[in-house]
Amino acid sequence: MSAPRLRLRLWRPEDFIDRCETCNAPPGSFCYPHCDVGYTAEDHQRAVEREKEAFGE
Repeated sequence: MSAPRLRLRLWRPEDFIDRCETCNAPPGSFCYPHCDVGYTAEDHQRAVEREKEAFGE
């Protein structure tokens, strides 16, 4: 019997309480698409799709 897979909650905009130092995105939002160090909405969408594939949703 294998151990159940741990399912972590994805990042949400409200998780970000500081302004991004690179792209200057405001607190409570994802970074701007041109930001190469922050977490963007595109990153979030890719994470959602990977999770759906991993958990068969």
